[in-house]
Amino acid sequence: MLAQVAEYLDDIRANGKTKVTPEHLWKTPDVVELTEQLEAYALDSLTDVADEAFNIVALAGRNTNDAAGRQAAVRFLAGGLNNGSSRIVSNNIGRLRHFGKTDVDTTAQRLIEERLNKWNAIYYEQVAKMAAQLGVGYEQILNRQMIDKESDVETRWAMHLAMARLGEQRDIDFVVRRAASIPYEYVEDLMRLIIPELIYTRQKQAIDVCVKILQDDGCKCASGNPNVDAKILCGYRIMELLAPVVKGFPYAASVTGMIETDDYEGALRVVRKWFADNPDYEVIE
Repeated sequence: MLAQVAEYLDDIRANGKTKVTPEHLWKTPDVVELTEQLEAYALDSLTDVADEAFNIVALAGRNTNDAAGRQAAVRFLAGGLNNGSSRIVSNNIGRLRHFGKTDVDTTAQRLIEERLNKWNAIYYEQVAKMAAQLGVGYEQILNRQMIDKESDVETRWAMHLAMARLGEQRDIDFVVRRAASIPYEYVEDLMRLIIPELIYTRQKQAIDVCVKILQDDGCKCASGNPNVDAKILCGYRIMELLAPVVKGFPYAASVTGMIETDDYEGALRVVRKWFADNPDYEVIE
């Protein structure tokens, strides 16, 4: 199978990538061996080749339950955070966000935290949030927060979010205050820019803000349907966002991001009552 992977990547070098990555290339029982096989390809001067090597490892790592294999995949991807291609760096940040805290060994942690010490490196904000999601980078992000007073608004906001995800109460309070300071007449901005970030923190204090809006009949948002002009309750969208992150949520989230029901109005009533009856609900990391 490893020979097939090499043949596939060599074909990309010659002809470019023209198809979706074949499943049989990443459904491998030995992810550790796969990462060793693809080390040279990850350093390839052609971005298409190197990026596809990282992609195959990411898919293989997500597909296995073997702890050593998942950790090998995370190490491999973390090593690509310093790649000279901005596309590869961006893609690897996204790929790493599909893994969890137990998938990060000391080598991967060191690689990610070393990247966080490079303040001027591309995609710093995204790296900080990804690192926090994986449970690493606390000291590095805090250090920048305390020392770097020249950061722009976007970078400072990303650091607050990352530290909130890591459980720093000061930053959780800051994020919640910012959300609470936005008037409902700007609800579209709130829904687009703030609510997903509150949910990212996985902190109940922040999720409670989302639940409050979910319960509010006065909070109206544009429909996701471009053919519908009438506004709808924001609770419908928040219901979809909360489904994957709240333990015991009454409805499952589908692969499309919608909840699995044919009756959204009835579902919102059920969800509102569930939160009213379960004020001490648990958030899934």
